[in-house]
Amino acid sequence: MLAPLLVGTQRIWSPDRRSLRRSILRLALPMVAEQLLTTLVGIVNMMLVSRLGREATAAVGLSGTPFNLSIALFLGLGIGTTALIARAAGAGKESEVEAVTRQSFWMGLVAALLVSTLYWATAPQIMHVMGADAAVTPLGVTYLRWSALGFLPMQWSQVMYGALRGRGDTLTPLKIGLVVNILNGLLSYALIWGRFGLPALGLKGGPIGEASAFAVGALLVALFLFRSEGSVRLRWHTLFQVDLGLIGRILKVGLPTAGERVLGSLGMISFTRMIASLGTVAIAAHQITMNAESIAYMPAQALAAAGTALVGMRLGAKEPDGATQVAKETVLLTALTMALTASFFVVGGGPYIRLYTGDLLMGALAVQMLRIAALSEIPMGITFALSGTLRGAGDTMPMMLVTAAGVWVVRLSVAALLIFGLKWGLAGAWTAMIFDWLFRMGFAAWRFRLGKWRTIKV
Repeated sequence: MLAPLLVGTQRIWSPDRRSLRRSILRLALPMVAEQLLTTLVGIVNMMLVSRLGREATAAVGLSGTPFNLSIALFLGLGIGTTALIARAAGAGKESEVEAVTRQSFWMGLVAALLVSTLYWATAPQIMHVMGADAAVTPLGVTYLRWSALGFLPMQWSQVMYGALRGRGDTLTPLKIGLVVNILNGLLSYALIWGRFGLPALGLKGGPIGEASAFAVGALLVALFLFRSEGSVRLRWHTLFQVDLGLIGRILKVGLPTAGERVLGSLGMISFTRMIASLGTVAIAAHQITMNAESIAYMPAQALAAAGTALVGMRLGAKEPDGATQVAKETVLLTALTMALTASFFVVGGGPYIRLYTGDLLMGALAVQMLRIAALSEIPMGITFALSGTLRGAGDTMPMMLVTAAGVWVVRLSVAALLIFGLKWGLAGAWTAMIFDWLFRMGFAAWRFRLGKWRTIKV
């Protein structure tokens, strides 16, 4: 059933422009659905927990921001895995595909175990750093610690999804994501409110249900990898073979991407602390808007991931002009998609935000922020698409540097001016994001046109 996508890169490539768009969409659409399902885990939990009050909503938001910092490592491992497997697949090196997958299996597992343990142990200190007040801190510590349990299977699975995407398999993550979402919704609802014979655990019921769902998802990923016959495969008798050279190559591509996310997330922590100083209503409205806006990331990230895989395959097959075609079509499709998303935020922002909260003050503020966010959707999407091209080529260091500059210099300085200087409040913070994405988009476009990415070796 998956063979047309999994085996033979020529089946997902054509120089014809219309066929190329179909090829990109064949890879991207399952990822859009998969990321929708992954994002829905957080959205559903936010919707459930927000009914517990403003303090609970703020606690979930503040505890979620540090998680974005550590997710960077696994994003980097996944990107490095995708890029190397795509290159190997494009060059017809099947043994290397399996070898890269094997190294990523252990790298993802060890890293996820270490990070989960760290979050559990340092939860009180994290909430202090995030600027939580006395009413929010104990709730945030509880949520953060229980969320750490689900972090391990969730992030290990994401690294393995990177291996599957490198071979063009975007359907398997979608199917597993569907199972995870159904389980998460049922278990989180039941454990928060005490339904279906389960105990009512309140705030901690959400992350316990989420952790249980992701554990099942990780088990399904492992079963697929060890039973697969045509794409990415692991074998018990070679599982413990370590290749330091391959590990180094994965890290060479992946660590700058991880660094990009770390620097961005650290900047977002400072950004969130600015907003927290505006009060509980502002930070709660901000977190709801961030969660609501996350639906916009999905098509852009999926199209970028499709571009990463196809660009890597074309470069592996020694076809840089084909890789350029992929990049241009990916940018066009992403820009059109994000224009539609922005329109939805402007027209349907009110009803959409009411799904999150019945608090009139918090809801009205979130609707306003969502409409401001609409202005950043197209530049954000184009940045994602161009970054996907550069990552597929292994050219990851420049985007790390520009992300650091965008968040730390552009976003924070403009936000400080608008929030505290001009007294724009939360609107100033969201306006600053627009300037950040315009800056990053301009740099990514320049780097792409420079063309050095076409000749990089990984």
